[in-house]
Amino acid sequence: MLSLQLNGPEDVPRIKAEQILGWVEHRAWVERNDKVLRQHGEEIRKNGLAGAEFNKL
Repeated sequence: MLSLQLNGPEDVPRIKAEQILGWVEHRAWVERNDKVLRQHGEEIRKNGLAGAEFNKL
């Protein structure tokens, strides 16, 4: 897990690097799951709901 605790100015480069790494990892996850995310978005567009998890409402 990333530690974004800032103890002083010397921690700024480490925190920036950890934030950038987080963004890169998030982007990689989105790219790996692109097809499923697009299908989910299309389902929301068609139904106005996010799928089976909302059928109970």
